[in-house]
Amino acid sequence: MHVVREKKSGQVLFIDYSSSGKPRAAKSVYPLFDPSKMELGWTRERHIPADFDIDEKGRIVPIPVERLVSEGRVTPAPDQKVVNGRIVGKSIAELVTGGLLSLEEVKKGYLERFSHEAFLFRQQLIPDYKLQNAALGVYDEQTAESFKRTIAAFRQEFYRLKEAVEKAASVAELEAIAPNFPAAPIP
Repeated sequence: MHVVREKKSGQVLFIDYSSSGKPRAAKSVYPLFDPSKMELGWTRERHIPADFDIDEKGRIVPIPVERLVSEGRVTPAPDQKVVNGRIVGKSIAELVTGGLLSLEEVKKGYLERFSHEAFLFRQQLIPDYKLQNAALGVYDEQTAESFKRTIAAFRQEFYRLKEAVEKAASVAELEAIAPNFPAAPIP
């Protein structure tokens, strides 16, 4: 594929979509080619990047994101940054440091996550229908007591997590909090 564009403005004037294993002469691609005002680019690819340059060998190459950002042609959102040629989301710590999130908002998110995990993991161990059956007296006393102890352990662990979240003074401290919910029903 070949592209003819204006040197001064970078405006694409002509695209030759035919595949070519190597660059062709400018006039064979575009008979009106004027080397003083135009430049010819070539690529083996079937597409042209939205933002591209033509290097010293006449190859079409994408413009690095860092350059697009520095030239103001691309603006990452406030919660984004450029890393290794890609626009990625900032970490929670960076969002807090940058004032886009408060530590209290992050703490609230952690508490919601831990609460959700507690219910999810408990349901995996003891599904709701088994709790209903236990409340109706379908299970023997030993099984019902095991369910109670297991649920109490989940509650106890959630409140331990809640206390740790409330005491945390930084995102790093929040990230260090690890849940330790029961992995099996407590006999």
